[in-house]
Amino acid sequence: MVRSDLLAIVALCLGTASAGLFDDMAGSGERRGFKGHFRALAGGELSTGMVKMGVVALVCVAVALARETPSAGWATLVVHALALAASANAVNLLDTRPGRAVKGAVLLAAASAAGGGNAGVAALAIGAAVGYVGYDLREEAMLGDTGANPLGALVGLSALEMPGTRLYLFLVTMALLNVLSEFVSIGSLIEACPPLAALDRLGRGGGLHE
Repeated sequence: MVRSDLLAIVALCLGTASAGLFDDMAGSGERRGFKGHFRALAGGELSTGMVKMGVVALVCVAVALARETPSAGWATLVVHALALAASANAVNLLDTRPGRAVKGAVLLAAASAAGGGNAGVAALAIGAAVGYVGYDLREEAMLGDTGANPLGALVGLSALEMPGTRLYLFLVTMALLNVLSEFVSIGSLIEACPPLAALDRLGRGGGLHE
């Protein structure tokens, strides 16, 4: 893993974790989803979730800019920034049951590595997830935005090195999760798919995240 990778990892994790911590500590939970935060903004209220989204977006754009060569076009920059931000939020959306976000991040990171993504960054995400998952399944701790956002961002960072078509597929998948969450429960979709439901329940007791 080269120095530029390490700098991107540190910047991405610190930036998205800080934004998540602000929302975890100061957020009321009354505004949820993109629609809720944008409605609040239209009514003159700047929600903590909107601040978090803005900071995460800025961090992802900054990291995408820092990684690109001078010859890279705007289209590449936009795709990379969107992939980072969408991945960060997608893993956060899964953090509604013990172990769900961690398992999702492991699967996505493994798929990224298998698809030609940065294996070192994917391994870092998987290692962090595996080291934490026991605490989550026992409900001794919860990722929250503080943990889920950087974990998802690491998955996205790994995916940026996938070949073009695979990266676009990753971006579309992450974007669909974000959009679907505005209309349906991601948890209900998981429960409707027996293999995913079985994996989701693996190692979990009867407790639920709030």
